[in-house]
Amino acid sequence: MYTKVMKVYRKNINLNVLQEQWRFNSNLEPLILDLRKRLGLTQEKFAARFGFSVATLRHWERGDRTPHGPALVLLNLIDREPQAVMRALAA
Repeated sequence: MYTKVMKVYRKNINLNVLQEQWRFNSNLEPLILDLRKRLGLTQEKFAARFGFSVATLRHWERGDRTPHGPALVLLNLIDREPQAVMRALAA
């Protein structure tokens, strides 16, 4: 599943630019919460659809933890191209 997403990602978006954009935003929790709400998904559905644990998503939304590495990249991709991510994960 992750490999399919990364193939789509590498074709369309520069990994380093996206990581830098989110990494230096000191207040990610509203971004993650807004992203989930924009997609009209509950925490449970968002977590299941994109491969995160519900507990991790809750930590991110509360600001207890900050996503990094592949999770950060995936969140950026979901933010920019949610339908492409969903298509890649469904294939």
